[in-house]
Amino acid sequence: MKQLFTYIIVLICYVAQCNIALAQGKAEDYKRAWNQWRVYSGKVKNMDVKPRAIGNTHKFSYTLQNADSIVLYVIDADSNAVTTIPQGNNDNQFLRRNRNGRRMFAERNRFLHDDKKPTWHQVQHYWMEVDPENDECGETYLKDSLILSWKDNNLWIGDRQLTIDGVDTFYYSIHARLSPDGNYLATTKIKPAPRHLIKYIEASPQNQVQPKYSELQYTKPGDSLNYRVPVIIELSSGRVSVPSTKLFQNQYEVSAPWWDNDSKHVTFEFNERGHKTYRVLEMDLIGNVRTLIEETSSKYVAYSRNYRHDFKDGKHILWKSDRDNHAHLYLYDCQNTDKCEQITKGDFWVRDVIEVDEERGIIWFSANGMNKDEDPYFIHYYRINIDGTG
Repeated sequence: MKQLFTYIIVLICYVAQCNIALAQGKAEDYKRAWNQWRVYSGKVKNMDVKPRAIGNTHKFSYTLQNADSIVLYVIDADSNAVTTIPQGNNDNQFLRRNRNGRRMFAERNRFLHDDKKPTWHQVQHYWMEVDPENDECGETYLKDSLILSWKDNNLWIGDRQLTIDGVDTFYYSIHARLSPDGNYLATTKIKPAPRHLIKYIEASPQNQVQPKYSELQYTKPGDSLNYRVPVIIELSSGRVSVPSTKLFQNQYEVSAPWWDNDSKHVTFEFNERGHKTYRVLEMDLIGNVRTLIEETSSKYVAYSRNYRHDFKDGKHILWKSDRDNHAHLYLYDCQNTDKCEQITKGDFWVRDVIEVDEERGIIWFSANGMNKDEDPYFIHYYRINIDGTG
């Protein structure tokens, strides 16, 4: 009996070992499992289309997934002509270089001259890398033959030095916008933070025996960030208007300044570090700053869901906010910032603003949660008058 019991134990152990061996699989099984994502990846086409205007032209561009590659489309709204640029296209007519000879993706530059064409950005960056906004970005085409360049931390127009006080620790950004009347330039001065690097070791690289060492920029909580100050530069004299930073001190991010149609003011947005305060700010030609819109929360302002539309008359701003625990639209009076009218109200969430027809006074938007008898995540499309009726 004891001998039979021993045979049974041995048999159980043998079967268990066989099962373990079968469970481990072969190298081909692991390789097939590892590449399984390729079977389904890239199958959804025409997804997430985001058109981008090209300078002050009637052209725009967007990218689409096309079979196994991505294609850049350039549309001329006047002639309906469509130009397609496959990824990796190195046709010289679509390439420009900065003074270091590096290829740049012209679509990334929002201030292109009319005859410049967008192309693929050949320089790839890790998502956490911060754009230095200096010489690496090449030149900015303002209008006609007016070309802005960056040298020794300052801005130049052609052969004329426009600014003189830029230094390594507080330099001018090459990203600049010309005022509609052509007399002023709006940009930012940047106090760069130290680059925070994480070092990696690839112990078993595929193409060599020795390990590989690399590093990536990665900003952790508490690390210092670039400090940005919007400025306005008078082109004729080079006079620089620098504002007080009282309303945008503890920065997570300060956006680039954007001109109003009257060429008398710029607006920019301030996201406080910790995301408990978010402001839309206005600055005049001599550097006075005032608050147009302010969002505050004791916990978190959902800044990524903000939406802003500046009306052509320069007197009103359409704004989307979660301040009442629902995402709704508000109309701000820029002359009287205490005057704010809520346009949409109710137990639903505005998702996106599709179109603002200022002449007819109508807003088209998408929302979910409005129909109580269906899944609250279903999205429908609606329209409403700017005064909240209809």
